[in-house]
Order: sequence, then structure tokens, then C-alpha cells
Amino acid sequence: MKKKKNIKKKNIKSQNNTKKIKMPSWADETKNLVGDYISYQKSSYVVLDGISKAPLIDILPKYSMNAKNNDKVVIELITPKNQKDKNRYFGKIIKVLGNKDEKGIDIEGIVNEYANSYEFTPKHLAQADNVAKPVSKKDCEDRTDFTNDYVFTIDGEDSKDFDDAIGINKLGDKYYLDVHIADVANYIQAGSALDKEAKNRGTSIYLEDRVIPMLPFQISNGICSLNPNELRLTLSVRMVIDKYGNVDDYKIVEGFIISKRRLTYNYVQDILDGKVCSDLEDDELITKISILSELTKILIKKRNENGMISFETKEASIELDMNNKPIRPIIKTRIFSEEIIEQCMLLANEVVATHYFENNIPFIYRIHERPSEEKIIDLNNALEFFGIDYKLDRNVKSKDIQKLLESIKTREDFESLNRLILRSQMQAKYDVDSIGHFGLAIKNYCHFTSPIRRYPDLQIHRIIHDDIRNRLDSKKISEYVNSLDQVALHSSYRERVAVSTQRSVFKYKIIELMSSKIGEKFTGTISGITSWGMYVELDNMCEGLIRLADIKGDYFEFDETYIILVGEKTGKKYVYGDKVNVIIKDINLKARTIDFILDTHGQEDNS
Repeated sequence: MKKKKNIKKKNIKSQNNTKKIKMPSWADETKNLVGDYISYQKSSYVVLDGISKAPLIDILPKYSMNAKNNDKVVIELITPKNQKDKNRYFGKIIKVLGNKDEKGIDIEGIVNEYANSYEFTPKHLAQADNVAKPVSKKDCEDRTDFTNDYVFTIDGEDSKDFDDAIGINKLGDKYYLDVHIADVANYIQAGSALDKEAKNRGTSIYLEDRVIPMLPFQISNGICSLNPNELRLTLSVRMVIDKYGNVDDYKIVEGFIISKRRLTYNYVQDILDGKVCSDLEDDELITKISILSELTKILIKKRNENGMISFETKEASIELDMNNKPIRPIIKTRIFSEEIIEQCMLLANEVVATHYFENNIPFIYRIHERPSEEKIIDLNNALEFFGIDYKLDRNVKSKDIQKLLESIKTREDFESLNRLILRSQMQAKYDVDSIGHFGLAIKNYCHFTSPIRRYPDLQIHRIIHDDIRNRLDSKKISEYVNSLDQVALHSSYRERVAVSTQRSVFKYKIIELMSSKIGEKFTGTISGITSWGMYVELDNMCEGLIRLADIKGDYFEFDETYIILVGEKTGKKYVYGDKVNVIIKDINLKARTIDFILDTHGQEDNS
């Protein structure tokens, strides 16, 4: 036997003469560092995005990745060998995005800050091409045939992926509702490269200028999209609902459909408002929309009786021009036709979750816990300060929050109070244990209806297939028990990342829109109060900070109990929800910050 040679391993770290360093206090450990690469004379550095107090990051030539001046780059902090100045920071470029002034690179930078996958690899795309074949007769074997039913989709004007369709009938006082969901699991096999990538992404992310999809276009907008007049595979929930909104009977089946129509929310609303007459539209569709409207009102009434909390929230986006420059904010107004689809999907999700909970099968639920005791105490303090005689106990029920909102609905400051109460709620998440959904007042709830854009839905579809096809043996059950907790945890994390990405892009674009308005006057609402100042939100949902140092004529202290600022000399109080007149003092687009100052003359004019 030959004696092994004693081969000395090369120390790669010492060869590079660098090591990663702990993220400094001015950085966010959960995010990547992104900024603009500047090369000036013999020095090169990066000016970071989104961090107001970040120092310049020096880039040594060998770590520049051949970046050009003014390129947007992603960097990693390092410590070069023999570094002496502890106040200097060095970086290594790990990705070059393109020139900072190129169309869309600003948003590309934000996408990379949150480590979102954008492009699919050739392997992913090849796999998508391979599975995105037209539906065959063989694919439809042992499935329920819905192709003779009048099935249709209802979505937004700009929607391109349709993952749910509706069929509706009424006989006597019974409603027969079919909710058809795209059978994505039929095409994305567990453990495949596409499945791993979808799991990693967790959700699709919808931004002002792009969509970062969970699945490639061939799947999301192609074979799995319930496009009109095309044969598609589905998982379908068939429900019989009585006149009080109770589900008398249901069945979860594998099916196939041909959607007859692609409808939009606006068009359905026009039908409901009588703006579409029978001369322009077939009577059958008008009848079915009328039945859906009836059923929706019944379901809403039942959910309200159960204590569902209906917060009034604003949805906003920024309209961009051809060069991705912001034109104006768009504040979305909710219409009843959107409630139709929402109530149908809520019911399908509830039925599916209840079925698997009662059958004790491993599952992923969508849960929403009641507010913590600490949050209830803070909310009670706020209600007391606002003169609202309503006390919540630590075992608060959703109906208590519902009654509170109803009791203050006529107040002038309702919008602010509504937001204050909303902030007291816990964040919904995914979990393997069904503890109920507090906000919806539902005992068992899940996300089943959007497998094109949410990974938990796709995972649930696999469980349903295994159940329907009698594959849930002890081995498969054990696999799910050991894996679903991690899927729920990661999906909840990726959802938070998606929301943060969307908010950061909106914030950047609204600040860019306001960047030419320094010195102009606006009226806003105090949306947050801290020990360093107060945040003010304008009507267009642009938010900025009034620093305590910029409030002249008094020294203001922060009262933690009631979350207010109180003037030491004058006793003047600034309270959450107060209307104030402000002037834009400064805008830092790079750091994504707006500084306001109070328009004291304007305040006097208002009083």
C-alpha cells in the first residue's frame, strides 16, 4: 500500500488577503450593500444606496470586477491584509448591474439589496419549456370534466397570469359555486430544479416596472394560466352554499376546464351597475354575475357576524413614463367586483384548510394571531388619550376590534385611528399548526388559490394530489411532517422580503417624484412619532421626517405612554393623526429620505 503524500492545503483566504467582516451598525445585516461605483484619479469607491450615514467604501483595483465609473454594483465588505485605519471600510464588488443612469437600474439596485432572484438560469428555462406542453387527452384521464360549464376569470386590467376561475349556478335557495385553481403542481415536480427555485423565491414580486415571477413565463403566463378558450388542468373546489352562507357540502377534485371569458373587475362592475345591457352581452353571463353578487353579499354578512375585521387601507403605486421616470401616484379605490373574487377565494381556502385539519393530515396553514398583551396595552393607552371610551382586554376577540372600528367610524380622525389600530395587529404568517386567522375570524385557513405566485399554495396542491391519489402512506406523511415546517418558515420570510422590496421601490419612486419640489408647501398627517422627531405622510402617501431639532420655539419631549410630543414651555402637543402644514426642506434621493419643516405660518392660517 502506497504511503499517502502529506499535501499541504492552500489557504485561499490568505491568498486573497481578505476576510468578510461583521456588518457595521449603519448597515442592515438582512440586506445586500448596493451603490454607485466611482473611479476618480487613482482612487475608487462606492457610494451606498438607502443608507443616510454610510461612509464611502474603498474598492481596491483587484476587487473592482472591471466596473466602470458610475456603474451600479453589489458589494461585500472585506478587511484587506495589513489594514491599519479602522475608520476606513473596504469592499469587494460581487456583481455589476450596469450604469446607474440606465433605464430600470435604480429599481434593479433595490431588487438586489433584498437578494431577490430575477433571471432564471438556462436550466430552469429548459425545464419550463419541457413541461409547458399543450394539455392532452391522457392528461385529462381520471379528472372531472368542467369543459361544458360556463367558467370565467375575473382579474385586474393588467393581469397576465390567471390562476383562478369561477363557475356559479343557483337552484332554489342553494348556490353551487365551483372555484377552479390552476394545477401548477402537475407541471412542477417536487425536488426538481424549478421547484427548488420556486421554493427559494417563495412568491412573485410585483413592482412598478416589472414582475419578479416565482415561476418562468412559460408556466405562469402560459400552460398554467387559465387563459380563455384553452384547455387547462385544475384543482377544483365544488361547494353547495345555503342562503345564510353556510357550506352544506363540498368536494375537492382534480379537473380540467375551458374558460369561456376573461373578465376584468371594471367590466364586471359595469355589469353590476347596469352599464352593460343585454343587447351587448349574453344573458347567461349577466345572470351569473348577478348570482355571484347575491352570494358575495351573503358571505360578507356572515363573515361580519363572525367578527371579521375590515380595515380601510390604501393601495398605491407610481405611474412611470417610457423612461421609468415617475409621473404620478395612483391611489387604488376598491370596488365591489373585487369583493366577489375575494369572498370566493376566502371560502375555498377555508374549506380546504378545514378539510385537512379535520382529517389530521400534515398541512400548511395561514395563521394570524390575536394582538399581544403589550400591543393591547399600548392601544388602550392610545384610545384613552384620544378620548375613546373603549377598553380591550388581553383575550381580545376579533369582534371586539370590529366593534371598536364601528364605534369610531364617524370621527374626523377615523383614518388615522384606523391605521393606529391596524398597527396593533400581529403579522399573518404560514405555520403547520392551525391556530386560526384572527383578522378573518376563521378557525382554519390556508392559501390554496394562487399556486402560480405563492409557494405555500403549490406545496398544498401536492398534498391534495397525494390525498386524492391515495399516496399518503406513512412514509409520505413522515416526509411532510419533517419538511413542511421549514417550508412555512421560509415562505413567511420570503413574503416579508417581497413586501419590503415593494415598499422600498414605491418609496424611492415617490421621493424621486417629489425631488423637484424642495421649498414647496403641503398638508400632511402625522403618521409616526419617535424620540427624534415625527413622520408626516402627504396625501400622495409620500412620507418624510420633521426632526425635533427643526421644530423652533420650544423643546419637545417624547411621551412613550401616549406616543406624543409635548412642548416643555408651551405645552403644545403633536399627536398621531394630527394634520400639519409642512415645507420640504431637503431631499436625499440616494439615501431615500425627505426632511420636512413645519410651515408655522400655515399652521396659524389653519387654526
